[in-house]
Amino acid sequence: MQCANHKEYKKPLFHLLIAYVGIVLLTAIYTIPTLYVIAGGSKSVSSTHLLDLLMPTFSLKGLLYNNYGCGFTYLIWILIVCGLYKKKTRLLSLIIIISMFCPLISFIMNGFLYARSKILIVFIPLIILQAGLVLEDFTFRINYSMLILIILPLFFITQPYLVCIDLFVSLTILYFYKHHQQIVFIYLLIPLLVVYFNNPTTSFISTKQYQNYSNKEAETLIQRNKINTLVNLNQSKQNMNQTYQNQITRISGYTSTNHKLYNSYLYDTLKLPISINNRVAQIDQNHLFYLKLMSVDSIVSKKKIEGYQKVDEINDLKLYQSQDVKPIAYATNQLYSQNQFQKLEYPYTLDTLYHQAIVKDGNNDYQSQFIKEDMGLKKEYQIKNNKKTHINYQLNRKTNNEIIVIEGDVINHLPLQSVSITINGIKNKLSKSTSPYYNQNTHFTYLLTAQQLSISLSKGHYDLKNIQTYSLNKNALKNIKVDPLSINKGKDILNGTINVSNDGYFITRIPYDRGYQILVDHQEVKSEVVNEAFLGCKIKKGKHQIQIKFTPYGYRLGFILSYFGFMVVFIHYLIERKIKDERKY
Repeated sequence: MQCANHKEYKKPLFHLLIAYVGIVLLTAIYTIPTLYVIAGGSKSVSSTHLLDLLMPTFSLKGLLYNNYGCGFTYLIWILIVCGLYKKKTRLLSLIIIISMFCPLISFIMNGFLYARSKILIVFIPLIILQAGLVLEDFTFRINYSMLILIILPLFFITQPYLVCIDLFVSLTILYFYKHHQQIVFIYLLIPLLVVYFNNPTTSFISTKQYQNYSNKEAETLIQRNKINTLVNLNQSKQNMNQTYQNQITRISGYTSTNHKLYNSYLYDTLKLPISINNRVAQIDQNHLFYLKLMSVDSIVSKKKIEGYQKVDEINDLKLYQSQDVKPIAYATNQLYSQNQFQKLEYPYTLDTLYHQAIVKDGNNDYQSQFIKEDMGLKKEYQIKNNKKTHINYQLNRKTNNEIIVIEGDVINHLPLQSVSITINGIKNKLSKSTSPYYNQNTHFTYLLTAQQLSISLSKGHYDLKNIQTYSLNKNALKNIKVDPLSINKGKDILNGTINVSNDGYFITRIPYDRGYQILVDHQEVKSEVVNEAFLGCKIKKGKHQIQIKFTPYGYRLGFILSYFGFMVVFIHYLIERKIKDERKY
């Protein structure tokens, strides 16, 4: 009899294991390329210490109530504890408890990014199976150790009143369950209470907020004008991934698995201001070099944009455009050595990037036109603010048709508190050290055109050191001559013809990654990293047909595993069907 029960227990577990294996293999065609992306991506998160990962957490956020985890209620925890005292479910209960309590499990399953409980939702089928097995043979025999384990989460959960109600209902239902199994349906009331308390009306988006997210005026401006690449300076951070139309490209976006080279290009090479708690989000910015280098021909904004002309407006929202930007893809023989470029200090890198293509085999002929000069700012400031303060400051000379760069280091004496400094609407922020995506932004930069500075300083205790100022004549940003790619529509990532004036390099705006193929006149050529982060290759003088194709790295391996998974699932299905047919006879 014991042997029969053991087999009955093993059967659903075996089927669940097959299901998990099948899911992993069938989805490998997507997950394997994704894992390669995560492994090669930028880890813009707080540093995680091994000791923290090994220390158990008793909050059970991954299991109970939390809308960022499995979302179960207290009954599940009681059944998991009860499962520890039954031989046939002990192993399953231990697996679930260790997975929920150990941050290391979450850290591994989140691709070594962070230890957050949201990934634990993959355990839901296993938890449901365990709960079903316990209820199938449920006997309510309580002892002191079981009672302690059942009550333990009460001291760590943030909704004590809800938990007490849930615990009382759970124990009552379990007490009567053996003789009145229908009573379990009363428990459906608990999830309703959980949903209500976890989603109060105060958390809903207001009509005004929604209208801001879905700005109809911006959409109208975009629809009635010809646009290639768009920056919307009037949008919120919540809709930075919005594309508007398939024909329009965007350079903003949010992803937890940032492209390593592109992220470094934005924040280490261009040193774009970081206005939020992380450097994961790539926010649209009014930064002249960023706009020109990334081929941004159209900008939606309420304020005037330097170097762009107003072409349309609705109320106070305007569309600015410029054709004086770098093409999406082009050829040039103005080449600068990558090794020498990496030795340049900021901001000398900015105009060098604009005038030259940064490649391995370049030369060092170009000299930056930025001039370092004293504009009246002190080298160091000590800030002790009990509240946010605002000051006005005037540089010691007029900015005549010039771009001004201000930069400096920030030392935060209160790391549990963030620091932000805004100059003429340009905000830099150093997030607090406990932020999930700590931005590490200790070097603030500002690209300005005005002599008058309007400065906002956050509260806190911090130092500003090594403050430097530079100037650049705007004429230095007049478009240089390159050979643009004439783009044709097609299924390829990029397809077109180009007439190359001199031997040099083919440069694109596409971030470099494994998996890209560049075909010149239908022959594959060796691709390289150009301009520190982008896809390019050597090219000869003359007229050429260019094609760029992309196959995700790891796709072929994923395809093989998915095919194998399909065969496993199919064979398992045939075996089970055969067993059922044999039982009929």
